[in-house]
Amino acid sequence: MLMRVGYQPTLMQLDDEEQLKLGNVMVNAMLNATKEQDKSKAMTMLSTYLDIEAYLKDAGLLEQGVQAI
Repeated sequence: MLMRVGYQPTLMQLDDEEQLKLGNVMVNAMLNATKEQDKSKAMTMLSTYLDIEAYLKDAGLLEQGVQAI
């Protein structure tokens, strides 16, 4: 998804452990960017948005996640 919206595939150059760590940082930043206080609701929102990736870009959530890493 990141490559389709113009980001370099930097995570793919890392080992599995580093990919996991940075992936978690990115997801947590996107969860925080939803401004939803209930973590469960934020996770549901984010997983839904991942299914419709255009929303992530439009809402700025993807940018928040990328900036976090």
